[in-house]
Amino acid sequence: MDNNIYRISYFLQKYLDGDISKEELSLLHHLLEESGEEEIQAAFKLIWDNTPLSNDHTAPLFSDREAHVLLQDIMAQVPTAPRKAKRKMMATYALAAGAVGTLLAFAWIYMDRQTVPTERTASIASQKVEHDVDPAQEEAILTLEGGETLSLQDIKAGNSIQMGDVRLVNTNGELSYEPLREGEPGTQHIVTTPKGGQINIRLPDGTKVWLNADSRIAFLSNLGTQDREVTVSGEAYFEVAKLADKRFIVKSTSGEIEVLGTKFNVRAYPEDKSMQTALVEGSLAMKNHTERVVLKPNQVGIASTSQRIIVSEHEHILDIIAWKNGLFLFENTTLADVGRQLGRWYNIQVQLGEGLSTQRITGKIARDVKLSQVMKMLHFLGLKTKLNDNNLMMIQKKEHAYEETIKM
Repeated sequence: MDNNIYRISYFLQKYLDGDISKEELSLLHHLLEESGEEEIQAAFKLIWDNTPLSNDHTAPLFSDREAHVLLQDIMAQVPTAPRKAKRKMMATYALAAGAVGTLLAFAWIYMDRQTVPTERTASIASQKVEHDVDPAQEEAILTLEGGETLSLQDIKAGNSIQMGDVRLVNTNGELSYEPLREGEPGTQHIVTTPKGGQINIRLPDGTKVWLNADSRIAFLSNLGTQDREVTVSGEAYFEVAKLADKRFIVKSTSGEIEVLGTKFNVRAYPEDKSMQTALVEGSLAMKNHTERVVLKPNQVGIASTSQRIIVSEHEHILDIIAWKNGLFLFENTTLADVGRQLGRWYNIQVQLGEGLSTQRITGKIARDVKLSQVMKMLHFLGLKTKLNDNNLMMIQKKEHAYEETIKM
């Protein structure tokens, strides 16, 4: 393979990672100007072939427009670059768009999550960071029927604690319930995650539950010996244990779900005024006041108290549970919804500029990064953001925002 292809791919990767020097950037400009379309395309493919897939194998979701803007940004940093060379680069972006999209997703997911450099030559990464906000941590409160509470994160790996008629055991980071007395009436248990918190637990019947930030699940301590019924507010992912002839019921204010053994996601935040169910595996039935609908794998149902249940096919059903796998995955998502998700996860207040609530974006980033990294992604996608104390402001959307520097 032509040495130029290796050199271009090397410097492009450094550019995307944000650690390219001024001298290297100048060399990259020169290489791009002097190379043909086939060489540039091969360089992108070389990086793609050496880029590990994300754990959830979800497809990168950056659009051709973002790829186009990235190449514009590279060329814009050469004031003396001939216009002919710039036009050649703009024609090349369409061929490389798929590879660039993958690289961008990789860059945002695998970028350094420990520190944020104070200076970067690449304009897509330029920020002045004065303070930052940490992502959500393992945090939840257990409330018993009598009002007694316990911070579940205080139960360290390998330890256990008795709470009423059950024992809670932390095994390799997963909290599980062990009933102490069978055949007795169960007591009410409520597990609540705050904004900025999450938890995964194994219920008394063996069902696994991942509870997203600002969510709540209520159940009886003898779940599985009698009825299996839980109540959810917020978002939760379930892997229901199969027990012969024992249905598993999930209730919310907008309806309920009935299953025997399956994997599914439930989103029922109060502000949504509906319950969204995404079926990953198995089968289930959704019910509200007016009807009962059976879902099949890769279908999404939306139920509310006032409307019929709406069912649709979803080709990439695992995208809906990206949160459970450690990702923010925005696919043509309104900024109003993006703001709500960020607010719950980082425990911040999000304000949107005039006319922004219905604007939509597409992007993907790991959830275990600090807020400043998410702000970089939003900046790349065309949003100017400002963080004052714990208030994040998204300001007038631009075609692209590379001329601006985010100040926090």
